[in-house]
Amino acid sequence: MKPWEEEPYSDLYQYWCALIGPTGELPHRREFDALALSRHLAKVQILEYRDGQLFGRLIGGDIFDFAGKKMQRGSPVRDWMTPDDYARTFDALQFCFSNKCAATYLGERVFPDGKSLEVRHLSVPFAGDGPPHFFIFSVTEIIDRDKFILDRQAIRTTHREYQFCNAQGAEVFREP
Repeated sequence: MKPWEEEPYSDLYQYWCALIGPTGELPHRREFDALALSRHLAKVQILEYRDGQLFGRLIGGDIFDFAGKKMQRGSPVRDWMTPDDYARTFDALQFCFSNKCAATYLGERVFPDGKSLEVRHLSVPFAGDGPPHFFIFSVTEIIDRDKFILDRQAIRTTHREYQFCNAQGAEVFREP
């Protein structure tokens, strides 16, 4: 089974595909209806790309509990992670938007004390008010919920894998 076919990601992926419709154009942010994904809202984050960088627009409660107060609405995403992690995330989400495809991510985060945590999420692009303005909607699942991040900047990612698929479910790219 492909990651975008698994719960809880399949709900967001299918919802996004239905909004794309026959034209293949990305749906606009204003088309998003939170009630359609209400059972996942605690796991949803919305990122906005504007002025050359990503900003947090909405951070679900589960994500906030996991990541802490650095992930606040309106704050730059680059403040949430290490420079390397931000660069890789930024490139993946740019690819997602430019190629009108969904992205799944599986990564292992390592804490200063050596403990680790696996995080998986699915991201889909939505159009903004014109290029280069866009939004990314993600559903995030914390695989290991017994560990909590105390200092986000001290975390490093040791393993990450991205997979990208189009609205027809075909894999378009995989980055190990």
